[in-house]
Amino acid sequence: MAPIIQVRWLRLTQAALLACLCTLGASAQSLDALAAAYSKTPNMKTRAAVLRFANLHPADRSGALALLTLGSVEIEQRQFGDALQHLRAARKRLPQLADYVAYLSAICESELRELDNVASDLESVWHSSPPSPLVGQSVALQARTYLEAGQPGRAVALVEQHRSDLSEPQAELLLARGYEADGSGATAAAHYQKIYVEYPLSREASEAEAALTRFPAPDPAARLARALKLLDGGDRSRAAKELAAVAPQLSGPDLDLARVRIGVARYLARDYRPAYTQLTSFQASAPEAEAERLYYLMESARRLDRIDEMSALIERLSSSYPQSRWRREALVAAAGYYSAHNQPDTAESLYRTCSDSFSNQPESAPCQWKVAWTAYLRDPSAARSLFEEHLKKYPESDHASGALYYLGRLAESRSDWGAARVFYDALNNSFPNYYYAMLARERLQSASVRAAARSTDASQFLNAIHLPERSSTNFEASAATQQRIDRAHLLAEAALDDLAAGELRFGARSDGQSNIMAVELAELANRHESPDQGIRYIKHYAPGYLSLPLDTAPQRFWRLAFPLPFRNQLEEYSRVNSLDPFLVAALIRQESEFNPKAVSRSNARGLTQVLPSTGRQLSRKLGIRGYTTSMLFSPDTNLKIGTYYLRALSDQLQGQWEAALASYNAGKSRVTTWMSAANFHEPAEFVESIPFNETRLYVESVLRNAEVYRRLYGQKPR
Repeated sequence: MAPIIQVRWLRLTQAALLACLCTLGASAQSLDALAAAYSKTPNMKTRAAVLRFANLHPADRSGALALLTLGSVEIEQRQFGDALQHLRAARKRLPQLADYVAYLSAICESELRELDNVASDLESVWHSSPPSPLVGQSVALQARTYLEAGQPGRAVALVEQHRSDLSEPQAELLLARGYEADGSGATAAAHYQKIYVEYPLSREASEAEAALTRFPAPDPAARLARALKLLDGGDRSRAAKELAAVAPQLSGPDLDLARVRIGVARYLARDYRPAYTQLTSFQASAPEAEAERLYYLMESARRLDRIDEMSALIERLSSSYPQSRWRREALVAAAGYYSAHNQPDTAESLYRTCSDSFSNQPESAPCQWKVAWTAYLRDPSAARSLFEEHLKKYPESDHASGALYYLGRLAESRSDWGAARVFYDALNNSFPNYYYAMLARERLQSASVRAAARSTDASQFLNAIHLPERSSTNFEASAATQQRIDRAHLLAEAALDDLAAGELRFGARSDGQSNIMAVELAELANRHESPDQGIRYIKHYAPGYLSLPLDTAPQRFWRLAFPLPFRNQLEEYSRVNSLDPFLVAALIRQESEFNPKAVSRSNARGLTQVLPSTGRQLSRKLGIRGYTTSMLFSPDTNLKIGTYYLRALSDQLQGQWEAALASYNAGKSRVTTWMSAANFHEPAEFVESIPFNETRLYVESVLRNAEVYRRLYGQKPR
């Protein structure tokens, strides 16, 4: 071979080899990584990488998913022509996602004014199998297209046909637009006003409010109803302003209600003195409004430490409105005050009055429980009939598990081991992941209880009581559910995580297997290092999960509900501070759900929710150089400080973990007072006696969580 030919051949070979290597490199990269990079940072480089992947897979599903990614991101970038080209190229290779491709294509066609194509594309959404979660969005898109094409009647007809697929404010806004475009002003105004009045916190509310400037203003009654909706929705500041603005135009019961709710809004915003001033400035004529006024006035007086006035207001409620729910709530609130201030006799009297006055009402269960509990602390044997009464009257109450546990303890005290076994077994079966079930399992390990024959009397007593049933334990996906999961996986592979989550949420609502969808949603969240979102998905879509024994649900379900991220640092700082790492994990799950950026209402920060002042103080003791408050968002720094603080609390309280956890939540000075309130015979008695419900539930939950973590991840750290 001639030298020149040899050189040319070598250069061609090198070029071909380099091209081949580049192709192999692009092909070797996973689509989800390329798509995620493009979705997160859309630029020429990340787009080119996804496009190259699509070109390397011209005939398979992976290449079509790459085109779907391109189309979706290009829509966000308002590059509708490119997006439509890529979506049309993907369509035939993605029959499982035909509705998604069609909907995104229709968006492009609408923006490009290809209005005739929108309806034909959306046919794939209307006839999707399984039913598409995009129907509502497609109705909105098609209705807007009809309006732009000058066909408002068709828009109204479409919305009415698919009303169940739309949210109420979404449907109302589309109908209002349609009727207004059709010249039906009065009908349009009615729809705009419905949004303005009934859905003032919706996304559609601002447009409805602006539209109403073209029509007669809503009357005072409508404005009052809107303000009350704002208050119910938590927008207290706006509610108070709108109530104050409309009040001069009201009279009679409506005026009473507006004036009362102004005070309520201020009270709920923790503006206790302005609330007190407002509520003392008038007296309502309507009985219900007056009872509500007296209740919130009593609560304001309590917050302002006007205790004599608090008591006088309860007397007024009792004499004037003996069966009002406001009287019941006032009795509970005042009893809680006296419990927290170490006046148990006064508290018990109020709880007993509440229990006797509202007997058999489910809302009075906490009152009856407090009466039973106070009796138990004073004379355990006298409380047996009261615990049994609680189970008979309120088997669904939050205290049913406690009643079972203490009936078991009473049975043990009289050596009735068979009855104790029955109560503990029932507790473990009906409430397997509750605090008291954890204690019951410990009691069942006692040789006397374990060996005892089950008591006939105790069994007959419980057989007559309908304790809560366990939640569904079906984790086998039906064909329809699996089809929806597969669709979500394809969307996730294309980095369309919002669409994937929407598919799963829709399935959870419509397909009847929400437990399975909860797992899929949690896994999707965890892939993006959001274990807190995963926990919330489990809580929302599998709300009865704590009633499931651990062996009736897959391990992955439990590990998503009780995740253990940051495990290395968590175990290291637990070891340094001689802490049980599973107790620390349990505390973090309760405090922040493992969100390192969490900030509480009291401004506590990070995984273990350390206050900035605590962080500054302890950072000096721990020698953390260059400390700033923002470092509390660092998992390493937060764990270092949080575990040190927890250890210090435990040492100050002689290793009493129940008290240490209560102190972590409510402050050590309060806990010291609570501990001196009675002679507790076991830690559970102290926990049950904590007067703040939030703190009591916190301690129970952390201790419960810790046991679940031990059972899931092993008795010893890895």
